[in-house]
Amino acid sequence: MTLEEAMAQEKVAVISDWNVRLRRITEEPGYVFMELTEFGSYKGLVPDDSIYSLSVYEFNEKSKLRHLDVYMQRENVPIAPGSWDLRAS
Repeated sequence: MTLEEAMAQEKVAVISDWNVRLRRITEEPGYVFMELTEFGSYKGLVPDDSIYSLSVYEFNEKSKLRHLDVYMQRENVPIAPGSWDLRAS
């Protein structure tokens, strides 16, 4: 059975490896900004990828999390159809 046939039958899991590099954390009254670079490797299924993320944590007057925004940016990397969604193939 080929990898493509196994994926089509949902008999194989996608193996990935993620690493994170902390770029910066900034604190302001009521806010924390966390910038990361995330690196992903997908064992030959798709090209290695890097994503830049910014998480914005907003806290209330009791220092409880009030709101969280996550922004992600990456280069447009060509991905083979069905690489992410096994049902798409």
